[in-house]
Amino acid sequence: MDASGHRVAAPEEDQASRTSYLPLEAAFRGGETLRLFLPGITPRLHAVIRCLWTACVAVLAVHGAAFGQSPETAPRDARLKLDPLFRIHHPLRVSAAGARGTATMLSVRADSQIAGFAEFSGTRPRLEALGARVGTQQGSLFTVRIAAADLDRLIRDPELRSFQVARPLSLQLETSGPVIGTPEIHAPGPGFPNGIQGQGVLVGVADTGIDLDAADFKDGAGVTRVVGLWDQYNNMVYDEERLRAGVPVNQDRDGHGTHVTGIAAGNGRATGRGLPAFRHVGVAPLADIAVVKLDPIHSDVYMVEAVQYLFDLARSRGQDAVVNLSLGNQCGPRDGTSMLERMLSALTGPGRILVVSAGNDANDPIHTRIESGQGEARFSVLNCAWPGLNNDRVTLEAWGNPGLQASITLVSPSGSTFGPVAPGEESSFVSPEGDVTIFNGSDTWPLGRDLNTPVGNSSSWFVVAIADRTDAAHTPAAGEWTLSLSRQAGEGVFDLWVDGIGFTSCAPCGFATADPSRTLTVPGTCDSCITVGSFVTKVAWQDSSGLAAGYALHGIPVAEVGALSDFSSRGPRRDGLLRPDLAAPGQGVASSMSHDDSQEGWRIAEDASHVVKEGTSMAAPHVAGAVALLLQMRPHLLPARVRDILRRAAREDTFTGAVPNPQWGAGKLDLRRLIEVVNETLPGATREMSLSHVGSPSHAPVRFRILAGATHGPARLQVFSVDGRRIFQRDLGSIPAGLTEVEWDPTVNGSRAASGVYFARLRAGATLASDKVVLLR
Repeated sequence: MDASGHRVAAPEEDQASRTSYLPLEAAFRGGETLRLFLPGITPRLHAVIRCLWTACVAVLAVHGAAFGQSPETAPRDARLKLDPLFRIHHPLRVSAAGARGTATMLSVRADSQIAGFAEFSGTRPRLEALGARVGTQQGSLFTVRIAAADLDRLIRDPELRSFQVARPLSLQLETSGPVIGTPEIHAPGPGFPNGIQGQGVLVGVADTGIDLDAADFKDGAGVTRVVGLWDQYNNMVYDEERLRAGVPVNQDRDGHGTHVTGIAAGNGRATGRGLPAFRHVGVAPLADIAVVKLDPIHSDVYMVEAVQYLFDLARSRGQDAVVNLSLGNQCGPRDGTSMLERMLSALTGPGRILVVSAGNDANDPIHTRIESGQGEARFSVLNCAWPGLNNDRVTLEAWGNPGLQASITLVSPSGSTFGPVAPGEESSFVSPEGDVTIFNGSDTWPLGRDLNTPVGNSSSWFVVAIADRTDAAHTPAAGEWTLSLSRQAGEGVFDLWVDGIGFTSCAPCGFATADPSRTLTVPGTCDSCITVGSFVTKVAWQDSSGLAAGYALHGIPVAEVGALSDFSSRGPRRDGLLRPDLAAPGQGVASSMSHDDSQEGWRIAEDASHVVKEGTSMAAPHVAGAVALLLQMRPHLLPARVRDILRRAAREDTFTGAVPNPQWGAGKLDLRRLIEVVNETLPGATREMSLSHVGSPSHAPVRFRILAGATHGPARLQVFSVDGRRIFQRDLGSIPAGLTEVEWDPTVNGSRAASGVYFARLRAGATLASDKVVLLR
């Protein structure tokens, strides 16, 4: 394309008067083809320049090691292990002066840390020896940080299969309790004389943090209910003892995490201004709480490590746990097979449950489909020109059926053509309408993966990016762009998405023909996660000034009470599996307010201590709280069993229509039916009893927790030393359903017990439970 923006003829047109593409096959570009626009080049001169360039590349290939190679200089096979989005985000900077082009790396600082997921067939020590700092490991998948200077060594190692750079996540934003039946399930009932309020279960939240001073998270004595806090921003971990001492100062400036935690597990004590107490009670108000304040960019790598921390904390306390994730992104195959989702699924298990928001993207034209692997998709781009280089970007990502392959051509609003790019190729184009990169994945990434089980259950995917990567003036052209696919092999459908965050700072208006289905955010498509959509529970309320407030008064369109929120992302997954699982209150929800959160006055509830928000972020913690109640009734349930019970207990009405469906899943969360469904589906589990203790290792006194699914007969707790001597015994009488705590002050014959391993045994009638205690004095 010339300076006036006219279409550029391809080299093979053999017209000396036309501008041509010059393909530069550079080894240090990892196989990517970089096409420069060099005006006035004849075919003969084009051939000469190409020969000279090829000779230069050959010299670099021989002497590359002497110059010191970075990920940009790694061989093709090694560099193909790198996430294509990383390669697009850190491209080659090319400048053209007359008929001569020079190329330099748009490099990352050598000492900067890159976070990502590594699929590595070797051992953890071997991965660490390559310079990686490992966080979480699940099989051959690792979360790692590695210095940019060491990345080249990592990708060259034959045991590395692929490396995916961390991607940011977005937050997915009278009480809603009566709508789902919390008053009924909280009340005392048969088998649960103290009610079902989450006793003995840990509710974990990975989000923006928590306001530790909020009364909703303290007991009647003013003691915090938060038993663990990891502030990833400052890399500080606070245990229960330090939290009770009031040592940390943890701010939640966004307020999102405080609000979400209040929905799941707030107890309503923060109600102020003389209004009736416990007005805004969460779903599991007696559960223990643990929080991770996520890394400030909310990257998915940090989220995996947060989930591991929360589950490990619960395990050390002898508790079941449910973790709420009210965040996500629009990256990946959307079928549960991304590295992020595979690691999250691997972390779940008996009594280890993940609840995830569905996303708020149903109204946004971010998804479309191209049938039979052939056709066009049109999308619009807004005017955007952030000051500076390489910060205006539009990214599209597509996934197709196994074996489906197509060549890709992109046409700008002025009619300039980029491509076609064949399956297995990666090409870049420098243009005043935006520097274009097309990665046509086919089977080429990640290298080394068994092609019978390709990433995303699909051997076909591609990425298209338009950016100002070589020149600050090369911002993506405003107007309608056309993406054309020409099927080369296979059959099936391509699903295309706009990647609205992460590698995109200039979002397009979206596809001209958008499809609101399959707009679930990741990890809402995770195999073992419970995914939650949102419905409206309130549209008007009284604010803290005593004035009428609501969505309509502030020009915000909203559906009627009981209807699905218009923003709630729709399913199914890309592979057709039903998601979301169900819907919960998510619009017009009043919950705990952080003191550091600057909110518009009309959103602050009349008690001035709670705030009204909306989003599937608010729907997910309703279900997380419900799972805590479920784990109280039936400990150690598997994720699949929890999903089944929640779906069975969900209700349908005139708003949901016939369920299940891709909008509502199985219907609306209904706690009233939870006990009934539990007893129907788990009739033999009514006498379950478990014994555990708080803290590992433990310090005196040791606090044992007895969790019973029903009342048990006369009980006796005994503690033995490793040589079999009984050193403690207490008759406990009848054990009620729910949580019972017993303290043991370790002594042996009146003297303090030594540090070491001890075994506890609880017998109640014919039921026996045991536990091992590591004691440190």
